[in-house]
Amino acid sequence: MARRLIFTLAGVTAALLALIAYSVVVGKYMIRRPGWSPGGRAQVGSRAAKVEFHLNDAEIRLQVMRLRQAIEDSLRTRAATDTTTLVVAVKAEGWRSKEATEAMRRSMQEEWAALGLSVTKVAVGVVVIDRQTARSWAHYLAVGADDPSVYYVLPDSLTPGTCLAIVSAPFIPAAANVIDVGRLRENVRPWLGPCAYYARFGIPGPRVARWLTQRNFDLALYPDWVERGPDTLPLFPGLSPRGESRGWYWDVIYFMSPDAVGCLAGRATACREALRERPTLPGREEPWIFGQSTNSWRFAHQRVTGGDRFLGAVAREVGTRRFQEFWHTTLPVDSALTVALKAPAGAWAAKWERTVAEPPRLGPAPSLGELLVAVALMLFAVGVVARGAARREVV
Repeated sequence: MARRLIFTLAGVTAALLALIAYSVVVGKYMIRRPGWSPGGRAQVGSRAAKVEFHLNDAEIRLQVMRLRQAIEDSLRTRAATDTTTLVVAVKAEGWRSKEATEAMRRSMQEEWAALGLSVTKVAVGVVVIDRQTARSWAHYLAVGADDPSVYYVLPDSLTPGTCLAIVSAPFIPAAANVIDVGRLRENVRPWLGPCAYYARFGIPGPRVARWLTQRNFDLALYPDWVERGPDTLPLFPGLSPRGESRGWYWDVIYFMSPDAVGCLAGRATACREALRERPTLPGREEPWIFGQSTNSWRFAHQRVTGGDRFLGAVAREVGTRRFQEFWHTTLPVDSALTVALKAPAGAWAAKWERTVAEPPRLGPAPSLGELLVAVALMLFAVGVVARGAARREVV
C-alpha cells in the first residue's frame, strides 16, 4: 500500500512538472514568435519589409515636418495683439466648415486659458487630421496605441520652441446639424497632453525627459494642475468591486499589471515600483513621435491606475515652484518626487490612488472560524494518508 501511494504521488508530480515545462516552452514561443511584438506592431522580417517600413517612416516624417512648418509660419505671422502661443489648424475633411473649425479653435483656446496658459516659451500647435490618416500612421509606427486619437511630436534640436499635437478628427454623426461643443471640450484637454506641460514648465531636464519617454508619457497625458476643491468622490466611481459592475471590475483587475494592482490596493512598494525609472536598453533609439488614446478606461494598459492625471496631481500638491524644480531635476526621479512631495513617492502615490478608484482587497483574509475549519480538514487528511501508509498489505 505504501509503495502504491509513493508511485501515485510520483506520477502526479511528474505530470505537474511536465505541464509546467510545456507552459514555459509555449509561453516563450508565444512571446518570441516572428510577426508579433508587445508594442502592437508586427515585427519586420524580410529585408524588403524593413525597407518598406523605413520608407513609410520617412514619408510620415515628411508629412509631420510640413505640418510643423505650417504651425511655425502661423506663429511668426500672428497678430501682435494675440496673447497666446497656441495655434489650431484643421486639415480633416469633415471639420473644414466654418462652424466646425470655429468650435474646435474656441474649445482649444478656452481649455488653454483654463490651464492658466497664455504666452509660453514653448508654443503648442494642434493639428486635426483625418481619422484614416491617423490609423495609417499607426500601421507603420510602434507608438503605443492600436488606434491613437492623438500623436505628440515634442520639441527637438530643429524646432526647440514648438510642441505638436496631431489629433485624429472626432467622429461627427451624419445626422448632426451642429457640433456638440460640450463633448468636444471633454476631449480637448487630453489632446494637449504633454505639450501643455512643456508650455507651462518648459523643456524637462534630461532625467525627467528620459523617464517620461520610457513610459510613453503615461503620467503626463492629462494636464490638471489648476487648484480645486478636495476630491470627495473617486475619479472612476464605476471601478468598484461592489455593485452591478463588480464582474467587470475583477476582469479589469485580472488584466492589469501586478504593480498597478498593488498600487491601487494601497501598497507603497508596488507604487514605488510602478513609478520607478528603468534603465534604457543599450542601442535603443528614442522615438520621435508618440501616440496615445484618450480613452482613460483602458486600465489594462496603465502602469498606474489613473496615471494620466498623476503629474497634474503632483503639481497641485507641491505648487508651481517645487514642481518646476522636480521638472528640471538632476536627481533620480523617485528621489526627486520624494523631495518635491516631502514624503516617500510610493506612499504618496498609494494614498492618491484612493481618489482614483475603490481599492481591491488582495490576498486571503479568512475569518478565525474558517481558519480553524481549514486546519482541522488538513490534519484529518494528513492523518488518513499517514494511517494508510502505515498499514502493511498481507499476502
